[in-house]
Amino acid sequence: MALASIKDHEIIEAMKTRFKAIAAGADYYYTYKHVTDWYTATYDKVGDSPSIDIKDDEESLLQVQESSETLHDIDMLVHIDIICIGKSHVENIRKMKADLLKNINTDLTWGGLAFHTTFISSQRNVVDQLGRKVSDMRISIGIHFRKNAWSN
Repeated sequence: MALASIKDHEIIEAMKTRFKAIAAGADYYYTYKHVTDWYTATYDKVGDSPSIDIKDDEESLLQVQESSETLHDIDMLVHIDIICIGKSHVENIRKMKADLLKNINTDLTWGGLAFHTTFISSQRNVVDQLGRKVSDMRISIGIHFRKNAWSN
């Protein structure tokens, strides 16, 4: 018997790969030094900036249909936190948001792993962390995909 597929993990890995490929230049404002998922340490160095942290949150079944016994159409909530440290953190966080939204829009199916991706919201948090100026913005998206019933 084969190992269970982990579709949500495959999507998060595709997101990390794509975000790590963002490079400052003609198309994007920044190159992202740290792209992680569920990062729990403190961002406390200017060298940690700019950073992206991806958190997959709740998954919900889109519709219960006859095929639900074998297939599940899922809506997965994903939060993407972008972190900027330094003097121009407020202005830079806007540029980082533009980078991420542009990059997400290049392929809303994440290499064919999903049907579609929708923008839900963004929320900015300006915080002082260990005496450093830090901006944090959370971009929330919904990723719609299909997986085998009762698999991860």
